[in-house]
Amino acid sequence: MSWYVPARIETERLILRRYRTDDAAAVSRVVAANRSRVVRFLSWPEALPSTGEVRAVLVAPSIALHERGQEFPMGIFDKATGDFIGGAGLHTDRGADALEIGYWIAADREGEGLITEAALALTRVALEVAGAERVEIWCDPTNRRATAVARRSGYASQGMRTDDDGEELEVWAANVETLAGEPYASTPRPRLADPDGDEIPWPV
Repeated sequence: MSWYVPARIETERLILRRYRTDDAAAVSRVVAANRSRVVRFLSWPEALPSTGEVRAVLVAPSIALHERGQEFPMGIFDKATGDFIGGAGLHTDRGADALEIGYWIAADREGEGLITEAALALTRVALEVAGAERVEIWCDPTNRRATAVARRSGYASQGMRTDDDGEELEVWAANVETLAGEPYASTPRPRLADPDGDEIPWPV
């Protein structure tokens, strides 16, 4: 199945967008600076080279996956400065009717509510634009920041499940009914745009 997620999603403080080749240096720098912290809960940084090779390994395939509608890895950029500060995305391996949100942010930007802002935007896009019936967050229950994001974003815990790697993770879920409650009800829709920045209207 091919999903559709816009290349650019703009919230009050953030720009979530498909990676570009010229993001490589910034991505390499921020991933390297946060590698030892992020690998405690996410497996992908552990497999990446710790040198500048991460540029080609991470950025180019991410662009291709998004363009093909197979996976939707996106960079998180500070809207005011344009700085790359983390990553988020929608993943397609939780069944034909579901998308999964993943996220991480640089240590020096934790505690500002930015990941919750990103998660709310991605959830709305997944349900209202991509057409998913539900959105899930799978996270290590000891990762208190990740579980706090799920809780603050209005997700409900579905209990523990074993992922494909045999790891026990807590699963959180949201669906279209969730949008009628808080915090979704009072959260403005993000601006959607194509790779050139031209606005994309929301579905009626």
